[in-house]
Amino acid sequence: MRFFGAQIDGDVNCGRGHFTNSVGAALCLRLARITGALVWEKAYATGFVDLHHASVRQLVDTTDSWPPRKFDIVGFEYSVLAGGAPTSATERIKWLSNQDGSSPQPYEHLVRVLRRMGHENDARKVAIAKQVMLRRSGQLSGLRRISSLLLGAVVAYGYKPGRAFGIALALVALGWAAFEGADRLGLMARAKESAAPTALSVGPIEVHADYPPFVAPLYSLDVFLPVVNLRQEDYWLPDSGKPWGGAFWFYMWFHILAGWSLTTILVAALSGLIKKD
Repeated sequence: MRFFGAQIDGDVNCGRGHFTNSVGAALCLRLARITGALVWEKAYATGFVDLHHASVRQLVDTTDSWPPRKFDIVGFEYSVLAGGAPTSATERIKWLSNQDGSSPQPYEHLVRVLRRMGHENDARKVAIAKQVMLRRSGQLSGLRRISSLLLGAVVAYGYKPGRAFGIALALVALGWAAFEGADRLGLMARAKESAAPTALSVGPIEVHADYPPFVAPLYSLDVFLPVVNLRQEDYWLPDSGKPWGGAFWFYMWFHILAGWSLTTILVAALSGLIKKD
């Protein structure tokens, strides 16, 4: 059946229909304009289904009726998923992943439709799936692919900024354990000299009375957060001149870089600088 560029007032009901073509499109609605519904429920096609840049008011379908890798929905627009058409992100992502090619446009259009229908959570999952598809399809360059992988892992492309807080807490806890261990091994050294003559003992290290004592959890926070000064990082450093001191020195720099990176990504996600859709 071929309706290339057709203007159809009403519905096109292909429900339970069988469409076959071994050499081309079994159903061609390319550039068609349908004022009613396109019904594709329990349909069967052995050839290609072409909906390239077609438009309908309603899409009524069952996602398992579409022939895998044999349908083109690039530019296909529908205002609403109607009837028994599934709206769950799981089914719709599977549907999109089975389309011919790897265009992001069908994902973006589905996100808009789901949002208009009030399915915000499903729309969010589809938007995330689009970013994953772009990365896996090879459409991104090396640096953009790495950036996509990082943004997906840390903030789910801006849709789950709370994930970054969990990662930050885990890193601060790891730093707490690492720097506490360094202190117990006597590897945390004073970074500044004090003019006060009175001295006291804090763990294995002798410090002056006006010198801030080393506190591992505060030190981990101070090193990790780029805009916070808890009077720890300025006064204490791992002693790279001692055995294993160099390892803690390198870990401190990893902790600093992780804090800067995570904070930057989180601020970008919360401010909307990360393009999500």
